[in-house]
Amino acid sequence: MNHKYSSIYSKFRGYEAYLTCTNEKEFLQEEIKNKFNGTLLKNILDVGGGDGVHSRFLSEFFFNSFIYYLEPSKVLFDLAISRGFNSNVYFQNVSLENFKTNKKFDLIIVSHVLQYLDYDLEEFILRCLSLLSVEGEIWLINQTKKGMAEIINHQKNYLDSVLFMNWKTAEDLFPLIEKLVDREKFNLTYKILDTSIENIDFSNPSLLDKYRLEFIFGLEDDFDLQTEEFKENLSSLYFGGKRIGHPNKIMVVKRLLK
Repeated sequence: MNHKYSSIYSKFRGYEAYLTCTNEKEFLQEEIKNKFNGTLLKNILDVGGGDGVHSRFLSEFFFNSFIYYLEPSKVLFDLAISRGFNSNVYFQNVSLENFKTNKKFDLIIVSHVLQYLDYDLEEFILRCLSLLSVEGEIWLINQTKKGMAEIINHQKNYLDSVLFMNWKTAEDLFPLIEKLVDREKFNLTYKILDTSIENIDFSNPSLLDKYRLEFIFGLEDDFDLQTEEFKENLSSLYFGGKRIGHPNKIMVVKRLLK
């Protein structure tokens, strides 16, 4: 997560409300369990670790591994630290570009980070590749154009954050990354996580819905303080009264050669 957009996560009530109503973190962690169960990984890197939800899981599942958590946002870094972790987690309040290490990593997790970058995507990806051990894997996780991206696009004209003027999804980002990966040294595979979000009543949102929408739209002011035009446009959004399909796509980059 880049510090430039940390204000989106500064309203913890919105972020935490969102987390209670989506299964994307749980589904990703189950995918990692299924893939690496019984595998010994020495060093694991959690890039843009946010509130530490994945680092906590990684430290418990890979209890013999060293977990390195990176987060440039001081707000999110402090939140993660306050929640307590196992002793095999090492915290650094830095971005990937400023991370100094001579280690190689067997697993690098980059979960919902790419759309927040405010520096060069090529620089970021090449840095990730340089840190990967032979047989190691980078898991790049990003939302697709479904679900939350549809909600954001529907309401985009009423949002102030510059982030949403050019909101990136897996369909936008992954083709760019494919061009940067040397296929003689790395193998690419893909997975779809069929995740979803609990239904939101856009025309008459509950308090929990309002908190979630504050997070989804990166609202500086409370939902109730938004304009009538904002609320009227939002009320026309409808997903059939069911859970909102919110699939995530994973690009797995595996190093084959040095």
